[in-house]
Amino acid sequence: MKKILFSFLAFIHLSVLGQNGSSVTYSGSTTLGAQNGNISIARYNTPTCIAKDGLNNIYVSDFNGIRKIDETGNVTTIIPYSSIGPVSDMAYDTTTGTFIVAATPSSVKLLRIDTNGNILNTYYDNGLTTSSAGGAFGVVVDNSGAVYYSIPTFHIIRKLVPSTNTTTIYAGQFNSSGNVIGAIAGSQFNLPQDLEIDSSGNIYTFDQSNTVIKKITSSTVSNILAINGSKMAIDGNNLYVSKSSSIFNINLSTLSGLTLSGNDTLTGFQNGGSNSSLYNAPAGILIFSPSFILVCDSYNNQIRRVQINDACENAQTLTANSGLVDIGTYNGNVPTGSNLCYNYTNNVPMANWYKFTPTQNGVLDVTSQTIQNSLSNNTRLAVYRGTCGALICLSSNDNISTGTGNLNSYIQGLELVANNTYYIVWDNTYVSSTTNFSYTFTPKTCFTPNTYSLVTPTTQNSIHLQWNAPVNGDSTPDSYTAQIGLRNWGRLSGGLIQSGNPTETNFQFIGLQEGKIYDIYVKTNCSASDESLWEGPLTVATAFAPVTPTYAENFDSETVFSFLGLGRYSDTTNANWKFQTGGPSTFVYNGTNSVFSISDSATLTNAYLYTKPINLVAGQSYNVNFYLNDYLTAGNTTQYQIEVLVGTNPTSTTPSDYNIIWTDFNTQPSNMFVAKNATYTAPTSGVYRFAIRNSSQSTGTGSHYLFVDNLVISSSLSVEDFNKSNLLLYPNPVLDYISIQNPDNISITNYSVLDINGRILHTNTLSNDSLINLSSLTKGIYIIQLETEKGVLTKKIIKK
Repeated sequence: MKKILFSFLAFIHLSVLGQNGSSVTYSGSTTLGAQNGNISIARYNTPTCIAKDGLNNIYVSDFNGIRKIDETGNVTTIIPYSSIGPVSDMAYDTTTGTFIVAATPSSVKLLRIDTNGNILNTYYDNGLTTSSAGGAFGVVVDNSGAVYYSIPTFHIIRKLVPSTNTTTIYAGQFNSSGNVIGAIAGSQFNLPQDLEIDSSGNIYTFDQSNTVIKKITSSTVSNILAINGSKMAIDGNNLYVSKSSSIFNINLSTLSGLTLSGNDTLTGFQNGGSNSSLYNAPAGILIFSPSFILVCDSYNNQIRRVQINDACENAQTLTANSGLVDIGTYNGNVPTGSNLCYNYTNNVPMANWYKFTPTQNGVLDVTSQTIQNSLSNNTRLAVYRGTCGALICLSSNDNISTGTGNLNSYIQGLELVANNTYYIVWDNTYVSSTTNFSYTFTPKTCFTPNTYSLVTPTTQNSIHLQWNAPVNGDSTPDSYTAQIGLRNWGRLSGGLIQSGNPTETNFQFIGLQEGKIYDIYVKTNCSASDESLWEGPLTVATAFAPVTPTYAENFDSETVFSFLGLGRYSDTTNANWKFQTGGPSTFVYNGTNSVFSISDSATLTNAYLYTKPINLVAGQSYNVNFYLNDYLTAGNTTQYQIEVLVGTNPTSTTPSDYNIIWTDFNTQPSNMFVAKNATYTAPTSGVYRFAIRNSSQSTGTGSHYLFVDNLVISSSLSVEDFNKSNLLLYPNPVLDYISIQNPDNISITNYSVLDINGRILHTNTLSNDSLINLSSLTKGIYIIQLETEKGVLTKKIIKK
């Protein structure tokens, strides 16, 4: 059996550790020779086969014979070429601790040799004449000690039982070529060559003239992938194949493959990254460790070491303070742990790793925006600190600017502490390969403040910000500089509104505008000539002044609740209200966004969405209108419950400050938006705040969501008020079009058409004195709602 064993490391060249597919010379030189000794000076003559025993010794066949590399890295010739001739394959037999060697291909002869090169047995295939058989080519040994070998010229796989010296045809038809899969008894091959065997005893072979790798079980033969090569090695679900100038990796679970190392069309010799490595007739492959394979690079007369498992432990070491680094094909493991930058899923199965350990404090810039990468090369970047077993996300970036089409990634000014190791990770969320990335580390002694928070909630004209002093860096802060401007001012001189230089770790900006969004920047001043980079922008909104109905919120202009003057509260993070984006759909009634809360347990959800503060008049009745979608995924049968509440403390987001004024319990069909209406009469004049509460639960499988869109709070108008306004819908009954008579020019924002059960059939914006097209409706009774500056008019109509 070609055994997968852990490598010895005492004499490995450790000067270069690269990403998956990166290569270094393990032993040998492009100058052929026969010199023995340490692997650094040993020379080879066209090495072709490689195997390993149970004591971590490596065996290589070349035109010098069979060479042994022991655990100390010493190379000796244990069988000279004159005694054994050319070797087509070697396989380790774990049941006896010896090797089976397919030698002298002019005849079907197998040799059993021990680890010192002594020939113990010679097995002739007595079922075939040596003069006509050609030679055995590929050989493997299973866990029982049975030997399987291919005879390409007779198109068969043979089985040898050494204890009885008997051979039988295991697969294929004697001296009959073909390409038949299915039952093993009727299978046909055309020049089967190298063999490999997995831990379950399944055999893989190159069916050379059929240009396919085939899998042979005890009863069937099947095609794996259309490809040809010279040698193979298997490691779990990965089958590694040497082609004419590259190493190919096949995933046996997905039956897909990619070039691990080398160039499929260019031969030569070059160590380096996956894409830059070059080979010349690579042959035998050995699983050297979980992280590396050894490859016989035949015409380069070398044994090459190729990385196969790019992971944190094998991250490529970046030794210089700047550089341009190959990425190539993504084919390593993604980060694992609980403090990750991204939620890595099966859609992100691969990543490439690099590590950097600065000798001084300083800042790091990393980007995939290089001359070699187009702006459309959609990369994703993360930087971690900690250990491989306990990674902590420091920073991440997906796209530099999606709006301008720059899909590269960039992290700038990341502060690093001397003698700590940091991991740079690129993953294949969007692309399977990237040419390279660049990085620059700049020593710096003065670090930025950190851990920003508000001293008190923002007011309508002030923001009081606090921070922690830098915990790293070589210098002590003398003071700080804090600057503020409207959002996206970018520290351009014309956008600066206010600046301060506090010696304490807080600063209050005053004289600001209400309901505006600001960007704040802060830096540390360690001395007159030593300052940190700017930290920011920190984006904060001032409090909104109370609004007077009509108040409308469609959630489209922002995706941060405070930027809209809204608040939220939930007992659990997962249930808290969030934004749904993407435009009209099952989850967005109209416009671009809606908001939702998810119920994730049998316990009642307690998630509040708070409106802006609102001025209400004593004795006036108000409508709270919104659209609700009770969305259940497959398997969930929960009944929803939603409430509207009101409070008299306009700055409070404490649930106990709010009283329920309306409850809706499972009155509408699931998975569609339906109009909802609650009413409230203010007992006294003052500033109020409304809340919508998800108080549903979740039972069964699947998930339960409540989506809310197009919230409108308006004063209720009586029929008399509308009559006085002369706002009229006619004709009624209607055939195709209904007109709106609006002589008082009341502002109408939009209309909705509902069926008699309150389900929304159609909605749209509307200008005054417009026609509403109802031609698509069938005969029946419908409801039209007009949202106006004075309230919502609801009118029942009959469609003829």
